[in-house]
Amino acid sequence: MNAIQLSVIIFISITLVIGFLSYLKIKGSAVNYYKAGATMPAWIIGITLCAQAFDANGSMGSASMGYEMGFWSGASIPIGLSICLLITGIFFARPIHKMNLMTLPDFYGRRYNKKTETAASLSMLLSNIILIAGNLAGLGLLLSLIFNIQYILSLTIISLLILLYAISGGFVASINTSVFQVFIFIFGVLLSFFWLTTKYGWHDSMAYVPESYKNMDGLFKIESGALNNWAAIISMALGDIVAIDFIQRVISSKSPKAAQRGCYIGSFLTLAIGIPAVFIGLYSFKLGKIVKSDLLVDIALNNVPEMVGIFLILGIIGASMSTAAGVVLDLSNVLTRNLLQRYLKGIDNNKKLLGLARLIALPTMFFAALVAYY
Repeated sequence: MNAIQLSVIIFISITLVIGFLSYLKIKGSAVNYYKAGATMPAWIIGITLCAQAFDANGSMGSASMGYEMGFWSGASIPIGLSICLLITGIFFARPIHKMNLMTLPDFYGRRYNKKTETAASLSMLLSNIILIAGNLAGLGLLLSLIFNIQYILSLTIISLLILLYAISGGFVASINTSVFQVFIFIFGVLLSFFWLTTKYGWHDSMAYVPESYKNMDGLFKIESGALNNWAAIISMALGDIVAIDFIQRVISSKSPKAAQRGCYIGSFLTLAIGIPAVFIGLYSFKLGKIVKSDLLVDIALNNVPEMVGIFLILGIIGASMSTAAGVVLDLSNVLTRNLLQRYLKGIDNNKKLLGLARLIALPTMFFAALVAYY
């Protein structure tokens, strides 16, 4: 067993321990399971919002898109998501927290009616299954590469592990594990960026990058992808305001003020981590890489010292696990509270609500893993 394999096993084991210990904080309360008792301070909300915003899809996507189509293409992901969290903090965090919601579809039920709540719940189910699947696919491919095992085996193992700690500790587990995972992620990305910059030099590395890839063409010239870049920025800045995982963290804050500040912290962290990830991608011109979706992993394995690469890989794994665990919980809670409880009789106490939410998480993860496999 090599150092990378051992580090991944230790990292996932620590995550599982944190998740399982979170079970003790649920205490049979649906409020604790659904939104961590609404007691989370701003700094925790900010860190976990960053985890949901800039997961493995975002980090690896930004690096590879920057290398393939230029800085503004890669930067469109962190810029769009950072603006989204800023807008959410300015206009929505305080009023949404004051509504004392349990899930995002609760808002549509109160503001409109039961049918609108149902429609919102179903649309969230479809789109977020794909979000979970994207992160599971990335994890499965990465772990199959690291441990030299079949993709379906690595996908099955990581899906089960995420499911186990997520349903044991609920949103408390999601929050606690995200904090640990995101610290590793932040450290891994920034350490890799600064090591590459120190090793190869900023000016020398950027000299290899085509001029159109690093100037303002990506924002103002159609032939340089300006329309695509603006579309990506605007769609994420506005569309993700109603992202189920963002709002669930807003309503888990201990106060409206903490919810607002958490959004601001998340906005800053997303940009602070995302831009270095894009530059790591641009350094690939100097490193002589080929364009591929797992470019960031390639650099971690082949172009930085082993310990630096380990932190970067662990960060990518942690960001994906954080997003997958959080969204699986969000969806199972929405299915339980906003669909089953609304249309079936008898789901009227904490014990039944908790039991059903944990049970519903099983088919939710199964379908996400199925999409990830195919």
